[in-house]
Amino acid sequence: MCDDYKYKSDKHQFRAKSRTIDEMHNDYLDEFKILTENKPQLLEKIRVIEQEINKLSQQKISNLDLQHSRQKNELKEQQEKLQQELSKIDTNKNIVDYFYKCGDIIYDYYDLTNGILYGQDTEDNEKPNSHIEISKELMELTKINKTKKVKKEVRKRKKEDENNDNQDNNNSIMSFFTNNDDNNDSKKICKTSLQNEYLTIFDADYASKTNKVSLIKDCEKCNIKMILLYSDAKIVCPSCGLSEIIIIETDVPLHKETFNEKPKYPYKRIGHCVEKLNQLLCKKTISIPTDVYTKIYQEIKKHSIEKETISEEFIHKVLKKNKWVMLYDDIRYIHSKITGSVPETITRDEYEEVLKRFNIADDMYEKKFKPKDRNNFLKYTYVLNKIFLSIDRPDIAKHFKLFKSAIRTKNHDKVWKYICDETGWKYFSS
Repeated sequence: MCDDYKYKSDKHQFRAKSRTIDEMHNDYLDEFKILTENKPQLLEKIRVIEQEINKLSQQKISNLDLQHSRQKNELKEQQEKLQQELSKIDTNKNIVDYFYKCGDIIYDYYDLTNGILYGQDTEDNEKPNSHIEISKELMELTKINKTKKVKKEVRKRKKEDENNDNQDNNNSIMSFFTNNDDNNDSKKICKTSLQNEYLTIFDADYASKTNKVSLIKDCEKCNIKMILLYSDAKIVCPSCGLSEIIIIETDVPLHKETFNEKPKYPYKRIGHCVEKLNQLLCKKTISIPTDVYTKIYQEIKKHSIEKETISEEFIHKVLKKNKWVMLYDDIRYIHSKITGSVPETITRDEYEEVLKRFNIADDMYEKKFKPKDRNNFLKYTYVLNKIFLSIDRPDIAKHFKLFKSAIRTKNHDKVWKYICDETGWKYFSS
């Protein structure tokens, strides 16, 4: 034996688990054939389930318990599933859906491999190992699907010389269709591309792992790579300028996008104080329905009241009568619109002084005078009433109502007196 001889194993260390379209196609046809052969067994199962349901239905309602009712519902669900499978077999729904999805792929595959396409003879007069005869109607459906999926190219006219324009005018109408056919034929179809399409349809793992769609493609006219423009969401050919709009999924906003982002502020009690002041001074932007004004005018006419003598209490009664509780805070605004009176105003210094004293009272209440059984601050209208009294503005203070309950008023007065003693403000009892 020669010393140069080397043993080579017949076993393949790495074997790719690849299957052809013909193998996978025949497996699907075998599955459809097995389903049709199992039709008698399916009918027998439906008959047995119907008998069991009839037995349970014949029992008296008083004898039925929860277990029997559950059993009956489960049998009905099984019966519906089996009947759906039976209807699919009778109508050949699975086969029709299968060829609707991949009929054009199988047609191109067998045409490419010089095989037989369901009944047509080959050059060697051999027949394929097809287990089910395909009807003519199904073949026509396959051809129709193939023609629908072919996208016709939209021709765009280029600016060329006058000589070329004259030549284009002399072209016949049939040349338009022949050009489209040539463009379609120029697209090469191979086994690999057909297998990728086939596996993408029927194999979810293959579609998610290997079949990645690329946004950039070749130009149909120039046959060169197109350029991706993220800002415009387009791909453009650098040679002829042909562009197409694409969809780009991204979480980063573009510079052309405009959006409103609400600012996030922490909760502060001073915000409620500013809101109450704006309601009093009618600085808040409010949209009152026209029905409200109409109803108030009807009540004014009904009671024969002059507009100049209308009070806020009257408007409050009208709102309460019609159950417009949400408009109670806007009574001052409604009153000024109906009577034509100018809302009362305060100076800028007084406005800042009110906010300053409100913050001082809030901090002092939290640190020293807050009861153990209370989490919230004092009533805002009560605090604003006392603050305006302390700065000698009783005309404004009267618009902020106090409590109707004497007990709550007494408790608030007690706390407010402590705050006034600490700060040196004037104290006015309720």
